[in-house]
Amino acid sequence: MSADIAAPPAVRQIQVWLGSHAFIDHLEPDPVEAASYEDAMRRQFACCRVTNTPHGEAPPDETAAGGPTGQ
Repeated sequence: MSADIAAPPAVRQIQVWLGSHAFIDHLEPDPVEAASYEDAMRRQFACCRVTNTPHGEAPPDETAAGGPTGQ
């Protein structure tokens, strides 16, 4: 007997950064909605960095707490 176990949805974390501070932190379980939200944030905050990463994973060049790695 075999049971199919569905993996939980991969929650995406969209963050908008001003320097080393994330001032918007949004979790989205639907990857299509996450991409749409990311696009909207990029248009709204064109001068800020926007990241879209798996929840719990630090963006590139960042620590898990959101600060720079010191490189």
